[in-house]
Amino acid sequence: MRRDTSLLLLTLGLCLVVLVGYSLYRSLPDRLPWIQSYEQALKEAQLGDKLILAYLYTDWCGYCKKMEAETFTDKTVIDEMSDRYVWLKLNAETDEEGRRLQERFNITGYPGLLLLNGEGQEMERISGFVPPGAFRERVAAAAGGPGSFVSLLRTAGREPGSVDVQYRVAEKYIERGEFSPAIDHLRRVIELDPDNNSGKADLSYYYLALSLASQGNEEMALLELDSLVSSFPRSDYVADSAFLRGQIYYHSGNRAQAEKVLAAYVQDFPEHAHVSKARDILAEREEGE
Repeated sequence: MRRDTSLLLLTLGLCLVVLVGYSLYRSLPDRLPWIQSYEQALKEAQLGDKLILAYLYTDWCGYCKKMEAETFTDKTVIDEMSDRYVWLKLNAETDEEGRRLQERFNITGYPGLLLLNGEGQEMERISGFVPPGAFRERVAAAAGGPGSFVSLLRTAGREPGSVDVQYRVAEKYIERGEFSPAIDHLRRVIELDPDNNSGKADLSYYYLALSLASQGNEEMALLELDSLVSSFPRSDYVADSAFLRGQIYYHSGNRAQAEKVLAAYVQDFPEHAHVSKARDILAEREEGE
């Protein structure tokens, strides 16, 4: 009798485990909880103390379709991440809020995924197709890992004298198309390392000129290119600076000076990466004559 009772209790216990497991399985979501309102996403992020994963796509983007078919439907992604974030999905061309975010955050490639806090501030971004496993890892790292932008900004605040940290912050800003804050950090790198011991000062001059030109300050950009060449005449970025100088003249309408600079660039650096583009610009003049 005692043996029968033990067997019955064991059977009931196994049934309970199966039932609980089945209930938990049934409670798991079968898809990501997308919403299509930026304002709603902000409210939910603030109320739930969560980060927003804002996914921007277009109808013509093949990798967007691949992302949706493979990564966003992956069971592990859904099980592990659906409740941790607020999922915002917007068409960058047809949704008004999508167009606004695309312009605000300078999204130029798709799929574009932004990790935002509850105030709508960008913490990190992921561009292009990312398979499920790598997606989970990259989002986790961006959300608070040592390589995240937020963590990097904190480090820059604690270590204002670190050339490497200041440069990495500038690089992150440039990736986002946020040139004003990038300029401050690039100038800081040059100030901290006037002899280019880090190998970052010459590159900072180049990116500083690029950032200034992107803001429409061509005159100041050209002065920074002068500083690069005069300070570090043997730098690997002298060739890049020559091409950038030609581009600045070209886009500001000074075609004669652009052609002169680009012709010298092609002659002096015939194997450089941008020579083909420089020749294309010079060919436009010949075709117009």
